[in-house]
Amino acid sequence: MKFKEWLRLDEIIGPEVVDPYYLDDPKIGLDYKDQAKGEFYILFTILSAGKPSHQQARGLMHFLSFEEPGRGGEGGTPFQRIRAMIDKGTLVRNIARAGLGTFNRLARSFVDISKVDLDDMKSWPPDKLEAYLHGIPNVSSKIVNFIKIYLNQSKEEPAVLDRHILRSMKRILQDMDMKGETLPPSVTSGLSLGELQALVPRESPKPKDYDFWAGLWKAIMEKRKLKDLDVWRHQAMIGVDPMWRYKPLERGKLKTPIYTDEGGRDILNLSIDRQASEKRPAVKKDVFMSLDPHGNINPYTGKPRQLFVPSDTNVSSPYAPEGDPLVKKGGAYHYKDLPGDQLFRGEETPEAQGYRQRWIDTFRQYQQQGLYRGLRGKALNKYRKYLKLLGLQDIT
Repeated sequence: MKFKEWLRLDEIIGPEVVDPYYLDDPKIGLDYKDQAKGEFYILFTILSAGKPSHQQARGLMHFLSFEEPGRGGEGGTPFQRIRAMIDKGTLVRNIARAGLGTFNRLARSFVDISKVDLDDMKSWPPDKLEAYLHGIPNVSSKIVNFIKIYLNQSKEEPAVLDRHILRSMKRILQDMDMKGETLPPSVTSGLSLGELQALVPRESPKPKDYDFWAGLWKAIMEKRKLKDLDVWRHQAMIGVDPMWRYKPLERGKLKTPIYTDEGGRDILNLSIDRQASEKRPAVKKDVFMSLDPHGNINPYTGKPRQLFVPSDTNVSSPYAPEGDPLVKKGGAYHYKDLPGDQLFRGEETPEAQGYRQRWIDTFRQYQQQGLYRGLRGKALNKYRKYLKLLGLQDIT
């Protein structure tokens, strides 16, 4: 059964969606033969930095649904839908309307990634692939490795070091140290497991350190006979409502203005206003670029032709050129629900109940494998609270 059928979305179904918690299931996760799923997955990896996976997956689906043919859109794969938004000049406001995050920052990433063909990228040599992906704004080494999982599916999977994996690495190293286990000196740089445990970063490592921690993590996985996805999933599931796909979706908030040009097309606000610190000098500059593909910026190359300085007359408001449905509450603009926007009904369908049961069975399996042993402090309290929500017992 396809993921869109699980959601029972009436006539507004959007493109194929990738369930981040079950990437290993081609029906609702990754399917390497499905380009639409591959494009959705890559967009999701860009969105997922520092944000809950279930929120970003649902938000991305809502964002892409704005180009559904049933709503007057162009349809097509996720990248094709983004290119249609660029042509119409609606990319920035749609990102904000879907509540995906910092819309100007994400718009730059979406412009760059949507101009490529995934089948073509699969044939690129590693050096070209690395250089291109790292050149996309806001794409870190972790996100590059996420994307390489899809593009290089026939090769060895790269390590994706997000906060869930790093927390697990810290706990597993501590457990291995207590049990007197060892790892090859070639991956530990001569440090003891106890010393390494104290040095594990909290967030994705910087590029110069990434390869070291990735190599160490692969050695740990081989030693413990574990899979990366299971180690990530057992942590990422804690606190998530098992019915996350069936609950109402919160609308986006607009705390900063979206600028438009005279024709009502979105303008990217790339301005910087940064206070000075010990490490970095103060920066204050205004940079605005239109998304007009025939005007100030070519969206398929990202090269600006000239800068555009907005005025008070072209700030997005309830009276913007396209009539964006904004309401001001407490100093921030919020988007109203539009007809057909409430995609998730929260219905207890048999499919929804089956998904909830699968979620609980997966969680129980990780309990039995002992993946939750060693939790301490806030993490342990969160885990026990979640067990109560699921109606399970603590068997760790």
